[in-house]
Amino acid sequence: MDQTDTIPIAIGWNELAQPVMVDIAKDAAHWLIQGKTRSGKSQCTYNLLAQAGSNPAVRVVGVDPTSVLLAPFVHRRPAEPNIELGLNDFDKVLRVLQFVKAESDRRIECFWDRRIDKISLFSPALPLILLVLEEFPGIIEGAQDFDATNGLKPADRYAPRITSLVRQIAAQSAKAGIRMLLLAQRAEASIVGGNARSNFAVKMTLRVDEPESVKMLHPNATPEECALVEGFVPGQGFFDQPGLRRQMIRTVRVGEYSTYASYVENADLAYEAALNIDRAQRMTIASEYPHLGDIG
Repeated sequence: MDQTDTIPIAIGWNELAQPVMVDIAKDAAHWLIQGKTRSGKSQCTYNLLAQAGSNPAVRVVGVDPTSVLLAPFVHRRPAEPNIELGLNDFDKVLRVLQFVKAESDRRIECFWDRRIDKISLFSPALPLILLVLEEFPGIIEGAQDFDATNGLKPADRYAPRITSLVRQIAAQSAKAGIRMLLLAQRAEASIVGGNARSNFAVKMTLRVDEPESVKMLHPNATPEECALVEGFVPGQGFFDQPGLRRQMIRTVRVGEYSTYASYVENADLAYEAALNIDRAQRMTIASEYPHLGDIG
């Protein structure tokens, strides 16, 4: 079975016209991208998902309250049940996050048997899982409104359960071959405050209005850098990644939304075949390690 230890993603170009790449297999890091409306955040994300979604060693799951970003993936149901569009059913939102957390736990439990401390080889049988959370603050606000409107008791409230799962995934799952892509119009303390920020090592700031948002995501940004952000053109931003200094970049533009959708649709046959291989392998693992529970 083909395995790979490299999954390069083209991000854009830096000020020296050099290509900026991130290898999501080698860089075991979660992502956080912030940018206001018309900052180029959508195009940037289309580019990332067009590349990741067409790779059979990557499994894209996630929650999209806008019902736009992840819509090209939704027709993969029932092959891929862990794509949730909209905020009409918070039980389904929770199930996506619970699946990712449970998969992370299952993989980590297998480390000793395989004599490894992280997953660095990926294949359709053991894919890199990319969890996409579009407009994460909106997900939390929607859950808080639902909790308040329905008078839910503290133990039953969705907002704190969603927040807790996301923080657990951010803290524990990178070594298990799981990457989180969290998107927001602005980085807020509720997202990246305290220890949470250190779990997002790949960070991008496109145009935002508040210098505080720049400092929240890039704590060592200078006042001059913070002032520059307000004047960024669409697709221009600051980019941090492990082991490299901050770069000012221009992101890749995929084109129209239909082009992005076509990238995903054209990869569907390969994806479905890969997912079937994944499930067959998971059945084998479940029979060998029954203590790991339901394979999903």
